Amino acid sequence: MGPIKIVFTGGPCAGKTTLISMAKDYLERKNYKVISLSETATDISLSGIDFKYVNSSIDFQTIILKKQYLKEKLAYEVSMNDKKTIILYDRGLLDNKAYFKSSKDFDYIMKNIKEGEIEVLDKYDYVFDLLSLATCDKSRYSLKTNKVRTESSDEAIDLDLKTSNAWVGHRNLYLFNSNMSLDEEYELIKEKLNDILERNISKDITTVELSNDIKDFSTYNDNNSRLINVEKYILDCCEIHKREYKGYISYVLYFNSESKQITSKEFNKLINKCRILDIEKYKSLSFVRNRQLFEIKFYEENTILEY
Repeated sequence: MGPIKIVFTGGPCAGKTTLISMAKDYLERKNYKVISLSETATDISLSGIDFKYVNSSIDFQTIILKKQYLKEKLAYEVSMNDKKTIILYDRGLLDNKAYFKSSKDFDYIMKNIKEGEIEVLDKYDYVFDLLSLATCDKSRYSLKTNKVRTESSDEAIDLDLKTSNAWVGHRNLYLFNSNMSLDEEYELIKEKLNDILERNISKDITTVELSNDIKDFSTYNDNNSRLINVEKYILDCCEIHKREYKGYISYVLYFNSESKQITSKEFNKLINKCRILDIEKYKSLSFVRNRQLFEIKFYEENTILEY
């Protein structure tokens, strides 16, 4: 099914670059080929291209998005038929969303790659969200570990939350707190990597039935959450989720303990080949609050909170 694609994201001073390097060494010792893509915004800044030379923040984020897209496209094309390759991303395309006050500005720059948010979100297999030290242990936050970091601790906290909410709705999003030593956090990441390699993915989820209607959550919008329309097709051969967001559609195939994005053509082929046992429809509202991931599923007959 091609390479395993893992995004390392998170706010400023989360240890992403160091932990990616440690993860790369670990995976290579396990005889996996690893492609590691560096953070595009840092690459651009270190090359001498400064924000003050660009007309607006939209133009600057467009530059980052285009360069990131090409890097990711190349990495996938050279490894698309190799199951022993793992691609590690120091931030992904959706990280750009955290740098806008309005999601409409992000929608505007997404037109450059002619793909919707949901299509981009689902193409990554796993997302490791490393929460900023500013969020988890403000006293340890520092600008010294990255030459191009400029955010104050309060700005970093705000950016950290926006970054987390840029990735909500992903099927395999994991939050890692940074209120521990780097070695301790690495052990947690290594444990999760082993689960992925051994196809032993499990989640500790608490489920609560709510009486709320979707209108009761009107404070959540595209800037602080993601509301996805889901059609879950339960087939006798597999399970497929058809996910719609802002007019774009993505398909995710679930088989055994693995999940992968598939094309509409592949979806139609499976629907015609396999027997449909059931179809479930619901709206999924996902967001991060207080370092915790929440998902609320609105069915016709009831509302379910998962966290």
